[in-house]
Amino acid sequence: MEGRKCVQINGAWGGFYALSFQDLQSSYDPAIGLILRIPAEIYDDSIEGPMGVRLEIIYNQLTEDVQARYR
Repeated sequence: MEGRKCVQINGAWGGFYALSFQDLQSSYDPAIGLILRIPAEIYDDSIEGPMGVRLEIIYNQLTEDVQARYR
């Protein structure tokens, strides 16, 4: 269907969970694209448990590139 795209995002950290969509924030930078920031958790081996992070999903509509990273 035109106008819709489904992609799987993950990274070297293996994935994320406990997404807090009610706290989602977004911004747009013409040079980068649409940026979604979502509080989430990742598993941290060093503490053998979850670590709170802010997941950033960046979508560039021009190139259709989707990136994910956390801070």
